Amino acid sequence: MSSAIRQRLGAILLAMSVIWTAPVSAEEPVGTLGTVGSDTMAGLMLRWGERLAHRHPGMRLQLQASGSASAPPALTAGTTLIGPMSRPMTEDEKAAFEHRYGYPLGPWWWRGMRWSWWCIGIILCVA
Repeated sequence: MSSAIRQRLGAILLAMSVIWTAPVSAEEPVGTLGTVGSDTMAGLMLRWGERLAHRHPGMRLQLQASGSASAPPALTAGTTLIGPMSRPMTEDEKAAFEHRYGYPLGPWWWRGMRWSWWCIGIILCVA
């Protein structure tokens, strides 16, 4: 193995060891995380809630499965942080979200993409 490769490998291993040994907050999250949205995705959300409670015993998922149409108004009103949807948002729903929060929906790298081609559902999170 050449010395250049060894140096790069050593630098990568050093960086990884620093990241893995970095101090992590000892505080466990406590509270309730609410979701309002798709009844189609209720089973998936229940499973996520079970995993959340398993990994973080102080956290609970409060699920309101009232249909995809209920997610955008709840997100826009600020009554939920997660809005599971089994369909893409309409342009009016996106505009209402953007008007409320002042930024477009989703991270910059997937705006305008049609995720519904291969997703079972679309999860919209408000940061």
